[in-house]
Amino acid sequence: MNLEYDSNGNILLIPNEDLLLENIPGDDCSFAEYFKFAHTFDGYEVFGDDAFTVCNRCDVEGNDLSSLRNFLFIKARGWRHSGGPEPNNDEWNAERCAIRSIRRIVSERNLMSTVQDDIPLDDGFRLTLQSLLEQSGVDLSDALIMRHTPPGALGIAYPSLAATNHEVFHAYQSIQGPAYEKRLKQKGWLISFVVDAAGQTVLAGVFRKENEILDSSKIEAANRVLSRFAFQSTAAETPIWFELSLSGHLSKFRGRLVVEWHNHISWCRDADSPKSVFEVTSISPESLLVPPKLPHWRSIIWKWDDLKTLPQSWRIAISQWRAIYLIHDSSTNKNYVGSAYGSDNLLARWEGYAKSGNNDNKHLKPLDPSGFSFSILEVLSHTATESEVTTRESTWKKRLHTLYPNGLNGNA
Repeated sequence: MNLEYDSNGNILLIPNEDLLLENIPGDDCSFAEYFKFAHTFDGYEVFGDDAFTVCNRCDVEGNDLSSLRNFLFIKARGWRHSGGPEPNNDEWNAERCAIRSIRRIVSERNLMSTVQDDIPLDDGFRLTLQSLLEQSGVDLSDALIMRHTPPGALGIAYPSLAATNHEVFHAYQSIQGPAYEKRLKQKGWLISFVVDAAGQTVLAGVFRKENEILDSSKIEAANRVLSRFAFQSTAAETPIWFELSLSGHLSKFRGRLVVEWHNHISWCRDADSPKSVFEVTSISPESLLVPPKLPHWRSIIWKWDDLKTLPQSWRIAISQWRAIYLIHDSSTNKNYVGSAYGSDNLLARWEGYAKSGNNDNKHLKPLDPSGFSFSILEVLSHTATESEVTTRESTWKKRLHTLYPNGLNGNA
């Protein structure tokens, strides 16, 4: 550990932007080394009277460098003023964890300054996933790498779910079939990748395995979540739910780091295997997993399959819309007008169509929903009453002549 002192023997402060790995104690550091490093930061200078509050709220595995350094500073002052003997190792585990997080953050910052964004890495600089994991503090022998490619509608939506809907993302990856369940039981880390719309293998996150729970109710709850995408997990006879938490490791690369995955059939690898060295091919300046901005409602024309894979941010938006909508059937060239109000508004209506195809509407039932397209005729005020909405619906039915047999509406 390399620190500088003033003429009076006091340790000099090190601003966050100047902090180097050589300034930070290692995992096997002594309490004295930790104590010295803690005083390279002045929590009172940065946080003022809030320094103790920030310390108490600090996540020692988090990504806030100032908060972590303040935690060490306040704890070190506490030990100094207590007047007691030097603590044993078990009494400052949280401080050691904070030091590891600080080393990880500085290591990743160094890598970020080395790697140029949004361009393929050339032959002169070979960066691998394994080197990034090791520098961030992940034990490769204790890590499993998975490339998630769910089938059907879930597969289409899964990349954006990694960024916007952790409930669905975890519901899929926290349940494994017998062979992969056995492998994950032997590891403490899961490195998850997804495949984006361009076919690239993109880092979704580094997850710590917190627990293994033998509980069929967990599996049932997960399958209820996944049923929205017409998917049910295939678990072992005695299913295990893996409790996974998203760690701060490689957080700046999440959704941005792309690797070359040579054998697409083998989607699960041991991180320390010589056959599992994944070369980083590019790093995007923006997340590749964040869905595009929701189109203006006047521009929306979605197919039936699109309703099953809407990004979470879009789902939240349309749940606020009381609206009059149009369904066009390509096989008959006829239209159906509907209205949306009440709980979850347009989202609730269109979720019903996504599940059943017809929402129990008489003249839609005989038709193939794959030929349906959904658009919006009018968005009303969020304070519009049911009566006001249905009155507008009736007006649109008359204007567009959608009453059966000219259209697909059964009533006015």
